[in-house]
Amino acid sequence: MTLEFLEATGVERHPLAARIQDSGAARLQLTVRNIEDALDALRSAGPSTLVSSGGRIITQPQYRVAVVSDLNGLFLVLTDRAAAAPRRTDTPR
Repeated sequence: MTLEFLEATGVERHPLAARIQDSGAARLQLTVRNIEDALDALRSAGPSTLVSSGGRIITQPQYRVAVVSDLNGLFLVLTDRAAAAPRRTDTPR
């Protein structure tokens, strides 16, 4: 799959104040290998804000989620699989 984002230049723009639960709010959900690395890359690329759960990564038993917003009002929902629990090797057979 290929995604292409186009940017209009030379027009006056204003930051949008949409919330992810608002009707018409745009979101793109991506599964990443490492959520911390993805967040670091987004922070270094430009202004974006981690908006999920007070700026934290939401951790569930099987996955982790972070919601990031940019100045264009696009929400990126990043997910990765939580680290697997270590296997017990002393279990009797």
